[in-house]
Amino acid sequence: MVILTFLLVLLLGCELPEEKNLKKGKLWALVSEPYAALLTRQAEEFHRLYPDAQVSIDATSTREAVVRMVNDSVRVICIDRQLNEEEWQVARAAEIGIIETKIAEDALAVLVHKQNPMENASLASLKDIVSGAKTSWHEVPESNWSSGRIEVVLTGRNSGTYELLTRHFLKLADDPIPSHVAGTSREVLEYVSEHPQALGIVSAAVLQDSLPNIRVLSLEAADSAAHRPFVMLHQANIHRGYYPWHYSLYMYRLEAYTGIALGFTAFVAGIPGQKMLLDAKLVPATMPIRIVQIKEN
Repeated sequence: MVILTFLLVLLLGCELPEEKNLKKGKLWALVSEPYAALLTRQAEEFHRLYPDAQVSIDATSTREAVVRMVNDSVRVICIDRQLNEEEWQVARAAEIGIIETKIAEDALAVLVHKQNPMENASLASLKDIVSGAKTSWHEVPESNWSSGRIEVVLTGRNSGTYELLTRHFLKLADDPIPSHVAGTSREVLEYVSEHPQALGIVSAAVLQDSLPNIRVLSLEAADSAAHRPFVMLHQANIHRGYYPWHYSLYMYRLEAYTGIALGFTAFVAGIPGQKMLLDAKLVPATMPIRIVQIKEN
């Protein structure tokens, strides 16, 4: 009994080394630009709960974040798509283990200026607009504008938004040539708010910082169960799969590193982090969702 008690005291008195302590240490994470502010708030809350944990968040393009991870130069990234097979192969060839954690569902929002009478958009019309097949608003049936050249504004080719739009949703054979290339999602919002002829596409996550002159379009329903031709961008429609341009948000961490890298990822995927994602108008991936009926025209 004396020996057992002594061992118990030793165990309770031991402190895990920092590289294995989930709530202590420093971590640098790269995050796809639309989600940098949200993950920064998550890092601040993590630090508030665990003062010995310091997480620094840097915004970057999705492609840059992936390149840095498969080159073993960053421990944690948060991006708006899954790693593709080529990226997994690069990691395996370098014997780099990577752990994937799905944390939320988000969607792409289609924006126009409020002077534009357009409220709904079919997926065919959006493909024609982004690809350049239609260049004037009078060519778009849902617009009801008699004239005006369409000004498409997108973030750059390395952004997750661009990849999702052109490769996953529209499946364009050629890269589109937008009227304006924005450096950030915020710049897309600003451009649309200042140019009545503009159409912009951003992550729904950035709409909390939206501007008063912007309208978010309802899109053609992805499922006949929606019982309406167009559905607005809303958490319930994303969760049910009615909104067509929805996608998953992922965190990746290097398997070789546990400690705070695992601790912060677990925090975001756990109850506190998921509640913050819900409050940010995303759909949490790991907590139950309660659907509230919404009225749409």
